[in-house]
Amino acid sequence: MKQCLIIVLFFIIGVLLEGIVTTVPLVTILLLVFYAIFRKKWVYFVAIFSGIGLDFFAMRYIGISSVFFVLFLFLIIAYEQKFEIETIPFLMFASFFGSLAFLMLINYKPFLLQAGVSSFFALVLYK
Repeated sequence: MKQCLIIVLFFIIGVLLEGIVTTVPLVTILLLVFYAIFRKKWVYFVAIFSGIGLDFFAMRYIGISSVFFVLFLFLIIAYEQKFEIETIPFLMFASFFGSLAFLMLINYKPFLLQAGVSSFFALVLYK
């Protein structure tokens, strides 16, 4: 129960920070890291609700982020059979390209720098 509250708190803070303060895709990183750690299907529900909240706070069309997050997690799960997703290189690769795709989706221009920063955040959060 305590672990669930901490995870919810992480996502609430991530949605608020990404939607209001920064452009670093924190929710994408959180979803990737929490799926790599727990490997549970509840991460899909968190992806849907955090995407709706993120779109609301960032004033985008509601549902765009949710669809991206669900497809991103689906790709991670599809590659789970072929690659070991708990390794640092896979986490860095997936966070970089996932962040890059999300930043291109929301039409943020300096996306390479932000994707690199988000990859570093994923590494720090995973350790």
